[in-house]
Amino acid sequence: MIECKQLAFGYQARQPVYQGLDLRLETPGIIGLLGFNGAGKTTLLHLLSGLRFPWSGECLLDGRSPRRREAMFLEQICFVPETLELPAQPLRRWLEGRAPFYPHFDYELFFGLLEEFSLSPDRRLSELSLGFQKKAMLAFSLATRARFLLLDEPTNGLDIPGKAALRRMWAKYLPEDSFLILATHQVRELGAQMDRLLILDAGRLLLNASVGELEELVSFARHPDRPHPEALYSQPAIGGYHCLYPPGHPLGGAEPDLELFCNAVFEIPGLAQPLNR
Repeated sequence: MIECKQLAFGYQARQPVYQGLDLRLETPGIIGLLGFNGAGKTTLLHLLSGLRFPWSGECLLDGRSPRRREAMFLEQICFVPETLELPAQPLRRWLEGRAPFYPHFDYELFFGLLEEFSLSPDRRLSELSLGFQKKAMLAFSLATRARFLLLDEPTNGLDIPGKAALRRMWAKYLPEDSFLILATHQVRELGAQMDRLLILDAGRLLLNASVGELEELVSFARHPDRPHPEALYSQPAIGGYHCLYPPGHPLGGAEPDLELFCNAVFEIPGLAQPLNR
């Protein structure tokens, strides 16, 4: 379980990022962490991983505080940042120094994932493109078998086949008891993978709900012509409009469009409030 209790943090005394953030995640799965630039997504990952410490309040992962940096905590968490700075050594040698920190590291899985990414373990990390560096680190994160995977913009730099391969890997190899948190703007690419949404805005939690719970709030529709007047929100798209209607509306029934929903949450005050739990 992940808990944040009255969390306060900022980089400057007069500009807090969070002031009393409360968050509770009980069910493992793939969790989309969404919001505008500067909303606090990366900061939250840093606080959860223990790379930064809160001013007040606390974060707890299965009851352990990241601040204490205990070995039993560190072996259960893997953070992959958006920007990578990797050494000038072969991937295989880099692995020798990192994998032992994870007692359940799956070497067979790691090398299998590298093969699926068409990446040789004998390549020097510093000589790889950003996309291949990301592939190496994402393969490593899965192979740790850690309970908490915190990924910041994981698909940035990946080519189209690499993104498809990553989605397959999560579906196939992510342990059922793992919390995989994706801080991302790529909602259209990754939305189908997400089990739950967290939406942040200026350090405030606008939504904490499972994707299945969205049907309690809205129904989704696609129209070849202009939306019906009862639409709560709409956006033009190729071939017509994508729309949100009240739950159970007869014009609804399309597959959830999480990008459309997120845009609506930002533009319609209070839309997500009934599901913010």
